[in-house]
Amino acid sequence: MKLKYWLPFLFLFNTQNIQAQFKAESNLQELDIKSKYVDVIAKDTFGLADFYNIKGIIKAKYDNNSIYFNRNGLLNHSYGANIGLNIVKGYYNNSQQNIKTESSSSQNSQIGQINTKTILLNEDNMNDFGIKLNYNDYFISYEDAKKSSKIDGETLVEINDEKDLIKYQFNFNNSSRVYGLGFKHGFFKFMQNRQDDNKFDNYLIKASYSGLNLYYGKDISGFLNFNIFDKADINLTYDENLKINLATSDYSRQNHKDFERKLENKLRIVPRIYDSYLETSRSYLEDMFFTDNYSFSIDKESVTANLNLGHVLFHYLEDNKNSIHSRKIGFRYNFALITYDFKQKEAKLGLFFN
Repeated sequence: MKLKYWLPFLFLFNTQNIQAQFKAESNLQELDIKSKYVDVIAKDTFGLADFYNIKGIIKAKYDNNSIYFNRNGLLNHSYGANIGLNIVKGYYNNSQQNIKTESSSSQNSQIGQINTKTILLNEDNMNDFGIKLNYNDYFISYEDAKKSSKIDGETLVEINDEKDLIKYQFNFNNSSRVYGLGFKHGFFKFMQNRQDDNKFDNYLIKASYSGLNLYYGKDISGFLNFNIFDKADINLTYDENLKINLATSDYSRQNHKDFERKLENKLRIVPRIYDSYLETSRSYLEDMFFTDNYSFSIDKESVTANLNLGHVLFHYLEDNKNSIHSRKIGFRYNFALITYDFKQKEAKLGLFFN
């Protein structure tokens, strides 16, 4: 293996905070670093040496404050920042996404064979920001999200030897503003949605008490959590359908936050682009090296589990809804570690300090 693939690990030996948890894993296609101040995830099927095609995210953080840059395609990227002070929280995100799709068809007719080929280029420019003031169990918040979309399309129609190229373009401008007021046992959020010249408003009300959370927007939804043993919880959720989830307390809290985010995004025409704090929590929660003994989340659609036996660790993921499957085993001795993914059939070498 060339030395340059190990360069991301070398700054570890110069860090002044050696006591903080630090994990770095890498092979020729992937790099994963988690530390107190910087997280990096990078992947490229052509190899990390091909920088132009690398996809991933780099995030600098301090306590509940962070800045990030995410590259998820050749022309697609997003960036933003998150602040979390004593009584003030805020965020800003910007996203540029370009998606190109092609389709073709052929059919016979009385005038001959008709062949069509359509190319669509969808350009989405989005930005959002929010601010929240907290005092004890109360908060007030304001969020503003905007999305401008442009669709450039062309359709080539061939009938026998004749060709006709048809070009067209569509533009859309959407926005969502959210005003929030929170108290000890719930919140009220009012959402103003704009779609070009069309306007429509929604609201979301939450009432909670002792593990029971009820929500009302367009429909009634609910999240019920209760502990059954040790650190294992049962989550009962209802949003058009009833869902049962068995999870450790850490996954239970994550499931609850995801559930609330899903309800709110359904009522916004422009959903929130990125929640830095929530996604950082998810990244660490799903990493077996940051698991305390064990963690799991089990429901009808997916199973996620981590088991930490000290020198031997296991990770299992079966997400049928998103077609994500992973079965990993990890070995750790002192600061050295090695993992093997049985689904991807690939190994990684790395370092781990805590």
